[in-house]
Amino acid sequence: MWKGASFAEAARNGVFSALLAKEGMTGPSPIFEGKMGFFRQVSGPFKLDLEAFGGRRGSFKISQTYIKYFPAEYHSQSAIWAAIETREGIRGLEDIESVLVESHEAGFSILGNDPAKWNPTTRETADHSLPYIVTLALRDGKIDENSYSEANIRDPRLLEFMKKVSVREDKGLSSIYPQAIANRVTLRLKSGGYVSREVRYPKGHPSNPMSADEIEAKFRRLARRYLEEGQMNAILGKLWSVEKLGSLSELLQLMQVRRDGPDLR
Repeated sequence: MWKGASFAEAARNGVFSALLAKEGMTGPSPIFEGKMGFFRQVSGPFKLDLEAFGGRRGSFKISQTYIKYFPAEYHSQSAIWAAIETREGIRGLEDIESVLVESHEAGFSILGNDPAKWNPTTRETADHSLPYIVTLALRDGKIDENSYSEANIRDPRLLEFMKKVSVREDKGLSSIYPQAIANRVTLRLKSGGYVSREVRYPKGHPSNPMSADEIEAKFRRLARRYLEEGQMNAILGKLWSVEKLGSLSELLQLMQVRRDGPDLR
């Protein structure tokens, strides 16, 4: 479960460190180049160009944020779109003899290079499994929260079909990563034909951004289980103008989930 909190933990630590520094707390200065610094322990030497940071002569990095359109690990997003596009050539899973998913190195190593990906037992494995995600996208034409229900994860028909799915790295797709997060899905049909689609920039990628309406729809889809309609409207009103808030407490107070609110099961 920690994978869902790791980025939030890093952000929390960054904010906490900034608050400590604001109050005058100091720490070791050679954070990057020191004996136990980042260069020697993690990355190797590199030049940090502070002048290129946003607000000086460059854009802010946040404008290049990768937003997930589907609730699945990001490297699988283009595979989902590719799988959905291949459905145009089939009636259903019964038409498919086999499925080949060709991915870049990161997608292959994270999502398709472990036997557990073909037999997920938890949501945390299923949403990091190319065989599972592509199979559900082929069957349903979408990936949503219900894709990871216990009934789906343990469906013997899906598990049997996943045996037809193979995943491999494509060096050509690896060569354009990370600028493109590409996947190719090829269906071999029982009729003898093939259907293949490649997607390089999934919806939500900086080169294929989600619209404001699409982002808002995603928020409502995920929040409606916990918040009333009025709360969601008020929160969105604050979020779309967050830079004008005097304090984030104005926003956070709106996010309280009432015990007598929507069904939280």
